[in-house]
Amino acid sequence: MAAKKARKRAYIPPSSEVVNRRERTETTRTQRGSTARPPRGAARGGRGGADFVYPEPSWGRTLKRLPIYFVMIFALQYLLGGEAAKDMDTQKRLIYALGSAAFVTVLFAPFMHMMDRFAYNRSLKRTGQAPAPRPSRAKRRPDDEDVVEGHVVGED
Repeated sequence: MAAKKARKRAYIPPSSEVVNRRERTETTRTQRGSTARPPRGAARGGRGGADFVYPEPSWGRTLKRLPIYFVMIFALQYLLGGEAAKDMDTQKRLIYALGSAAFVTVLFAPFMHMMDRFAYNRSLKRTGQAPAPRPSRAKRRPDDEDVVEGHVVGED
Protein backbone atom coordinates (compact mmCIF):
# COMPACT_ATOMS: atom_id res chain seq x y z
CA MET A 1 0.00 0.00 0.00
CA ALA A 2 2.79 2.41 0.87
CA ALA A 3 4.60 1.56 -2.36
CA LYS A 4 1.49 2.42 -4.36
CA LYS A 5 1.23 5.82 -2.68
CA ALA A 6 4.91 6.45 -3.32
CA ARG A 7 4.43 5.66 -7.02
CA LYS A 8 1.51 8.09 -7.22
CA ARG A 9 3.55 10.84 -5.60
CA ALA A 10 6.50 10.18 -7.88
CA TYR A 11 4.39 10.45 -11.06
CA ILE A 12 5.47 13.37 -13.19
CA PRO A 13 3.18 13.99 -16.17
CA PRO A 14 4.63 14.70 -19.60
CA SER A 15 4.93 18.37 -20.48
CA SER A 16 1.85 18.24 -22.75
CA GLU A 17 -0.41 17.45 -19.75
CA VAL A 18 0.96 20.16 -17.50
CA VAL A 19 -1.30 23.20 -17.44
CA ASN A 20 -0.33 26.29 -15.58
CA ARG A 21 -3.27 27.79 -13.70
CA ARG A 22 -2.55 31.23 -15.15
CA GLU A 23 -2.56 29.87 -18.69
CA ARG A 24 -6.06 28.42 -18.55
CA THR A 25 -8.33 29.85 -21.14
CA GLU A 26 -11.74 31.35 -20.54
CA THR A 27 -13.37 28.45 -22.41
CA THR A 28 -12.30 25.96 -19.79
CA ARG A 29 -13.76 28.15 -17.06
CA THR A 30 -17.09 28.58 -18.86
CA GLN A 31 -17.27 24.87 -19.63
CA ARG A 32 -16.73 24.08 -15.99
CA GLY A 33 -19.32 26.67 -14.94
CA SER A 34 -21.99 25.29 -17.26
CA THR A 35 -22.27 22.11 -15.22
CA ALA A 36 -23.33 24.04 -12.10
CA ARG A 37 -26.25 22.64 -10.18
CA PRO A 38 -29.57 24.48 -10.03
CA PRO A 39 -30.45 26.26 -6.78
CA ARG A 40 -31.80 24.14 -3.95
CA GLY A 41 -35.39 25.29 -4.14
CA ALA A 42 -35.68 24.80 -7.90
CA ALA A 43 -35.62 21.00 -7.60
CA ARG A 44 -38.76 21.05 -5.45
CA GLY A 45 -40.77 23.42 -7.58
CA GLY A 46 -39.52 26.57 -5.89
CA ARG A 47 -40.74 25.57 -2.45
CA GLY A 48 -37.81 25.88 -0.11
CA GLY A 49 -37.53 26.01 3.64
CA ALA A 50 -38.18 29.77 3.66
CA ASP A 51 -41.92 29.19 3.06
CA PHE A 52 -42.36 27.33 6.36
CA VAL A 53 -44.25 29.31 8.98
CA TYR A 54 -43.29 28.23 12.46
CA PRO A 55 -46.41 27.88 14.62
CA GLU A 56 -46.68 30.04 17.71
CA PRO A 57 -45.71 27.98 20.77
CA SER A 58 -48.45 26.95 23.14
CA TRP A 59 -48.71 24.78 26.23
CA GLY A 60 -51.45 22.76 24.52
CA ARG A 61 -49.12 21.69 21.73
CA THR A 62 -46.42 20.89 24.28
CA LEU A 63 -48.84 18.76 26.33
CA LYS A 64 -49.91 16.88 23.18
CA ARG A 65 -46.31 15.82 22.56
CA LEU A 66 -45.60 14.71 26.12
CA PRO A 67 -47.19 11.22 25.80
CA ILE A 68 -44.82 10.38 22.95
CA TYR A 69 -41.82 11.32 25.09
CA PHE A 70 -43.28 9.49 28.08
CA VAL A 71 -43.55 6.25 26.11
CA MET A 72 -40.01 6.59 24.78
CA ILE A 73 -38.57 7.33 28.22
CA PHE A 74 -40.59 4.50 29.76
CA ALA A 75 -39.29 2.01 27.20
CA LEU A 76 -35.70 3.13 27.78
CA GLN A 77 -36.10 2.96 31.57
CA TYR A 78 -37.66 -0.47 31.38
CA LEU A 79 -35.13 -1.94 28.97
CA LEU A 80 -32.02 -0.14 30.25
CA GLY A 81 -32.96 0.15 33.91
CA GLY A 82 -29.47 -0.49 35.16
CA GLU A 83 -28.14 -2.95 37.71
CA ALA A 84 -30.77 -2.19 40.34
CA ALA A 85 -33.66 -2.91 37.95
CA LYS A 86 -32.18 -6.23 36.80
CA ASP A 87 -32.56 -7.68 40.29
CA MET A 88 -36.26 -6.69 40.47
CA ASP A 89 -39.17 -8.82 39.38
CA THR A 90 -41.32 -7.66 36.43
CA GLN A 91 -43.97 -5.85 38.45
CA LYS A 92 -41.48 -3.80 40.47
CA ARG A 93 -39.52 -3.07 37.33
CA LEU A 94 -42.68 -1.73 35.62
CA ILE A 95 -43.49 0.47 38.61
CA TYR A 96 -39.91 1.76 38.71
CA ALA A 97 -39.95 2.52 34.98
CA LEU A 98 -43.38 4.22 35.15
CA GLY A 99 -42.36 6.39 38.10
CA SER A 100 -39.05 7.48 36.69
CA ALA A 101 -40.55 8.11 33.23
CA ALA A 102 -43.31 10.25 34.75
CA PHE A 103 -40.76 12.22 36.80
CA VAL A 104 -38.50 12.86 33.81
CA THR A 105 -41.46 13.80 31.58
CA VAL A 106 -42.75 16.34 34.12
CA LEU A 107 -39.27 17.86 34.37
CA PHE A 108 -38.90 17.90 30.59
CA ALA A 109 -42.22 19.67 29.79
CA PRO A 110 -41.19 23.26 30.66
CA PHE A 111 -37.86 22.78 28.92
CA MET A 112 -39.65 21.59 25.76
CA HIS A 113 -41.95 24.63 25.81
CA MET A 114 -38.97 26.93 26.34
CA MET A 115 -37.22 25.40 23.31
CA ASP A 116 -40.38 25.89 21.22
CA ARG A 117 -40.47 29.56 22.21
CA PHE A 118 -36.77 29.91 21.39
CA ALA A 119 -37.23 28.35 17.93
CA TYR A 120 -40.32 30.49 17.26
CA ASN A 121 -38.57 33.74 18.21
CA ARG A 122 -35.54 32.71 16.17
CA SER A 123 -37.69 32.12 13.08
CA LEU A 124 -39.39 35.49 13.56
CA LYS A 125 -36.04 37.21 13.85
CA ARG A 126 -34.79 35.44 10.71
CA THR A 127 -37.84 36.57 8.69
CA GLY A 128 -37.61 40.11 10.07
CA GLN A 129 -40.87 40.07 12.02
CA ALA A 130 -41.27 41.30 15.57
CA PRO A 131 -42.13 38.73 18.23
CA ALA A 132 -45.65 38.95 19.61
CA PRO A 133 -45.83 40.62 23.01
CA ARG A 134 -46.26 38.13 25.82
CA PRO A 135 -49.16 38.81 28.17
CA SER A 136 -48.11 39.82 31.65
CA ARG A 137 -48.73 37.29 34.42
CA ALA A 138 -50.15 39.66 37.03
CA LYS A 139 -51.95 42.94 36.71
CA ARG A 140 -50.06 45.96 37.91
CA ARG A 141 -51.03 46.98 41.41
CA PRO A 142 -51.78 50.68 41.85
CA ASP A 143 -49.15 52.71 43.65
CA ASP A 144 -49.97 55.11 46.45
CA GLU A 145 -49.65 57.97 43.97
CA ASP A 146 -52.36 56.49 41.74
CA VAL A 147 -54.92 56.36 44.54
CA VAL A 148 -56.76 59.58 45.36
CA GLU A 149 -59.35 59.44 48.16
CA GLY A 150 -59.88 55.68 47.73
CA HIS A 151 -60.37 55.96 43.96
CA VAL A 152 -57.72 54.66 41.52
CA VAL A 153 -56.73 57.30 39.00
CA GLY A 154 -57.33 56.17 35.40
CA GLU A 155 -60.03 53.70 36.41
CA ASP A 156 -63.68 54.58 35.78
